[in-house]
Amino acid sequence: VMQECQSICPMPAAEGESAEDELEDDDAAVCASSGDASCEFAGASLRFFLYDVKFGEGFNLQREVFPRMGHVVALLNDRVRQRCGGSFGRGRCAEWALVLPPWCRVVHWWSDTKHVPWREFFDAKALRSSKVTVLEFEEYA
Repeated sequence: VMQECQSICPMPAAEGESAEDELEDDDAAVCASSGDASCEFAGASLRFFLYDVKFGEGFNLQREVFPRMGHVVALLNDRVRQRCGGSFGRGRCAEWALVLPPWCRVVHWWSDTKHVPWREFFDAKALRSSKVTVLEFEEYA
């Protein structure tokens, strides 16, 4: 994670207040006091994990990175659930989504530099059937 709003550990929830509500308040307070622009969306319910591969990598390597990054995002989401009482919420309890990088150039195909979405090569329904939320880069951008 290159940039993330860092929050203090939440205090136990007061009677009648959920831990998630308190967590949102702590995130907002820390972010407001820090002046950090990355904290603008501390109350968001979804965080995005972006990755890329080295320029010049072949088709199979680019394809193979997807399940590995999906596994990383699944592990991140497991940690979020553990920290947040078994479910997703907002701020530090927000779910991570995997953003697929566009295919830019497959060197041994002598392909164009035009960005190509994953759905051009793979079944979009199958891509989205993964254990984690998956977005094409153009949906994120």
